[in-house]
Amino acid sequence: MKNKIIVGCDLHNTLLLSNDAWINAFLKFEPSIDKDSLTKDIYNKKSRKELANLYRIDYEELLSEYHNLCSINKKLVLFIKQLQEKKFKVLLISSSNKEKVNNDLKKISKYIIFDEIYTKENFKKNNAKNWDELLKKYKADFLVYIGNDYDEDIINNNKVISILSGHFLSELKEIGLLNERGM
Repeated sequence: MKNKIIVGCDLHNTLLLSNDAWINAFLKFEPSIDKDSLTKDIYNKKSRKELANLYRIDYEELLSEYHNLCSINKKLVLFIKQLQEKKFKVLLISSSNKEKVNNDLKKISKYIIFDEIYTKENFKKNNAKNWDELLKKYKADFLVYIGNDYDEDIINNNKVISILSGHFLSELKEIGLLNERGM
């Protein structure tokens, strides 16, 4: 008997190279910012609005520049597209809010159309019941989930296989956060 597998994917720092775009947007508006400190704040998920206030940068202008600078992870987008061509169901599962996800999806919507999109309003990654309901809804035996953050993308469910983006992990190692986080 063949197992039915569906695929789930995170958006920020997985399909989109978000952190690099945020760092470069901040530095465009305020080149004197200590890049190492800013990088750690961004990778530690400090609020972009709080950081904009701290550096006295207009958040809406910063957000617009972020969108201009944000690029896609071409290899992963191509991989997801190939999975879809093989008829795998592909879901976007993000911890961000619906508005942010919809705005950021504009970058990749010409490459990937997700079968369904889940955001923090309707799905909690740390809620085992959400994953079980998803598997049941799609009558799937397993879900392969591709993410980037071992704090939120390693899913504690024996029917969810978590894969972390090596690109993001190598960036964490490069800036010294892998050791700080105990890895």
